[in-house]
Amino acid sequence: MFVVLNSFNNGFNYPIHNHPEFELNLVSGISGERIVGDSTEHYFDNDLVLLGSNLYHKWDGDEALLHSGQPYRVITIQFGMDLFSSKLLQKDRFYKIRKLLQDASRE
Repeated sequence: MFVVLNSFNNGFNYPIHNHPEFELNLVSGISGERIVGDSTEHYFDNDLVLLGSNLYHKWDGDEALLHSGQPYRVITIQFGMDLFSSKLLQKDRFYKIRKLLQDASRE
């Protein structure tokens, strides 16, 4: 599975959630607060986060910026581990990618 979502000024009205797919999120043009696992942090323009499988997450935009009409964009890429063959990721040259995906699954 491989999905790309490209959203412009769509708001952040989805609840905190999780799913079995990995997710790579890029939020541009806005700041706010994000929840990932057991961490709540303020994020800024061009926030890029890799989320592991089944990790709870949610982004909220700064209310003043959301109502200002300032354009912002959220690009989300979701993919399952089946996208990569297990033999491919077991090769030594892909150790750093394998480690990155393993680390992304931690809370």
